Amino acid sequence: MPDGKLSAQSGHAYTDALQACQRQDPDTAESYRCENGIGGSKVTIKCRNLSQLERAARECAEAGIPHAVVTDRDHVLLPHFTGAPVVTALGIGPCTKEQCRHITKRFQSLQGSVGDRGRMSREERQRLLEAMRGCEQTSGLTILRHGEMVRDYYRDLMDHLRYGSPLRFEWKLPEWVHDPLLLDELPSDEVMAEYHVFHDVGKPFCRTVDEDGRQHFPDHAAVSARIWRDAGGSALVEHLIEQDMDVHLLKAEGVPEFAQRPYARALLLTGLSELHANASMFGGTESTSFKIKMKNLSKRGRAILGSLAPQEVMPMAA
Repeated sequence: MPDGKLSAQSGHAYTDALQACQRQDPDTAESYRCENGIGGSKVTIKCRNLSQLERAARECAEAGIPHAVVTDRDHVLLPHFTGAPVVTALGIGPCTKEQCRHITKRFQSLQGSVGDRGRMSREERQRLLEAMRGCEQTSGLTILRHGEMVRDYYRDLMDHLRYGSPLRFEWKLPEWVHDPLLLDELPSDEVMAEYHVFHDVGKPFCRTVDEDGRQHFPDHAAVSARIWRDAGGSALVEHLIEQDMDVHLLKAEGVPEFAQRPYARALLLTGLSELHANASMFGGTESTSFKIKMKNLSKRGRAILGSLAPQEVMPMAA
């Protein structure tokens, strides 16, 4: 739905859920309204379809969480809104993250339209794709194909964590990957796919070959972010590309700062996906090289999640 319509339906969901809470649990509603004098935090998340929304509503009822289903009617906005009743939103809360995480973990934060890639034209996008298609990461593997592999591994992992789907690829997953905190505050799957495919977009432009015939890509993360930005790509994807290597280079003393970054979880999950997508370069998941890299990433991931202690806040979701 258009942004204005979406905002209006989210507003209905917030207010209707709060009114439901006032009837169901007046003390919680009052506590939420009085927090900082302006009310607690509010988060807008999206579901895939109506059945997901209805399932969330049922789970709220079963858990005793205040909620409200919003139905739009008598407003015409073609093609989807004809004036007939149509469910548009679900308000959840107020409640703590811990109370609703088993419900909201399947949803994603609502962000700007991914179809809007800043100023990037179709021609610019095609130019970048052709550059990546024409440059090899390793023998027989183009930079574009490598990006597509990272995208596919990430999708495989997220389907497994969110929905319990069987893994399609070979994985050596650390125990912390099942921590519910890991799925909080992730960019949308569309944004992540864009980031993954283009994360090495600068490599064709910074490639060098030494006297022994070995290729190098000096400072490729920074170059990739610049190439993406100059082509008119979105700021969020640029931000993620620029930090792409950080989780692989992270030292113990840098964990607290890294954990406080807005997209630390996205970068950690991407690092895990990149490592497995690259496994064949190291000789497979049983190779010594892969095991060393995996051991280091597992240690850093555990420390990062340890720095993300759950906070008792009262969010409302719509």
